[in-house]
Amino acid sequence: MRNVLFWLVAGPVGLICIIFAVSNRTLVGIEIWPLPWVVEMPLFLPIYGVLLLGVLFGAVLAWIGGGRTRERLRKVGSRAYALDRDLNQARRRIEELETQTGQANPGRALPPAA
Repeated sequence: MRNVLFWLVAGPVGLICIIFAVSNRTLVGIEIWPLPWVVEMPLFLPIYGVLLLGVLFGAVLAWIGGGRTRERLRKVGSRAYALDRDLNQARRRIEELETQTGQANPGRALPPAA
């Protein structure tokens, strides 16, 4: 299902990108002010380049913004691990005490019939 959904979205987006690139092949000169060079390239390349930079910049900002959440999840995970370890130790201790006293799960015994 996910694969079908991926292709339903990625197919038209890819087709639009290809059509955009084919229809914007006109050469443009790119000049960065302090540098003396002018680079000529098809119009779609700087547009796709700026789009890619925007996506990367947004991804970095999202990653930085999620830092507190990741930190909180690490703390919760380590706390859960510690509690699980303590619970397992307590269960082992209970089993040791039950075997020492000769009782097997006294809390789970059936009540006497009425």
